[in-house]
Amino acid sequence: MEKILHVLSGDGMRVAFDKANLKGDVLVWKECFYEGPVPAGFDRDFWNARSNYLDLAYEEYGSDKAPYENWHTQTLPAALQSDPKEILLWFGYGLFCQINLMGALAWLQSRNVAARIAIVYPGEGEDPLLPEKYTPDQMQIFYDKKVILSETDLEFADRFWASYTQASPEHLFALSDKIPPAFPFLFQALHAHFYLFPSLYNGLNRIEEILLRYIEMALPASMETMIKGFAEFGYAYGLNNFQVIGHLKKISPLLITFNGQDINSFTPSQQMGFKGEITLTQLAVDVLCHQKNWLNFHDFHEWRGGILLSKRTNMHFWDPLEFCFV
Repeated sequence: MEKILHVLSGDGMRVAFDKANLKGDVLVWKECFYEGPVPAGFDRDFWNARSNYLDLAYEEYGSDKAPYENWHTQTLPAALQSDPKEILLWFGYGLFCQINLMGALAWLQSRNVAARIAIVYPGEGEDPLLPEKYTPDQMQIFYDKKVILSETDLEFADRFWASYTQASPEHLFALSDKIPPAFPFLFQALHAHFYLFPSLYNGLNRIEEILLRYIEMALPASMETMIKGFAEFGYAYGLNNFQVIGHLKKISPLLITFNGQDINSFTPSQQMGFKGEITLTQLAVDVLCHQKNWLNFHDFHEWRGGILLSKRTNMHFWDPLEFCFV
């Protein structure tokens, strides 16, 4: 019987996979390439850059370099030692999963894998943030609809990843109308990525804009309602609760909590359990009205793939009206 390797998008998918009793070995993908620096190549510098970023970004949640180091130095290579004849990648349709999917494909090709490679897209229309709720019958249906990738598809994935890791967005933008049918959700995910660049008109990215607009609409808002609101209006990103809160903390100067506390001072448990009202500052209102630019009021330093966005470097802005970079 041919050996099969299932590459799963996360621990939630592992829960559903184990209940489905599907045959094959399992590798859980432990990355989030949509954020932080993503250099070219999968060499030591690449993994060091990722490890250092993740350790700092998730420090307050008990981040520990050791599990991640073990994953990319031991678990990843070991997954291929059984010489699987087919590799199935189970990844959803949000930006988080789609960028990880392309990274996983690029990593597999960097290892010169000879196996047949296919993608399993867990149900569109199902909750992508709760894959552990997929039933065994659903998992079997997803499996039966697997998409086997051709050489052309794999070559595209390589070009995509090379463009994603470059220091400018032009090549990636040029690929947006050349996506093969095997990647039906990549177009939407790629657009979501472009909207993560600061808007030319107010300096906000789309995630920040969604959060502020929701607070404006739902006044007064709470942490719970904002997370639910983002799941509805920001579904294209496929982020978990802690990632949403992470984005919220970056715009904390634009927010007012019921007792004046800074959201950045909250512990992780306080963040998730915060019941107080959250409203907008006057600065936030001015930014949403395009009367002021958010970048003028904070020290901006973020990565988008291989691109460092900083006021001290060559900034790339996204024009949502003309749909282009400037």
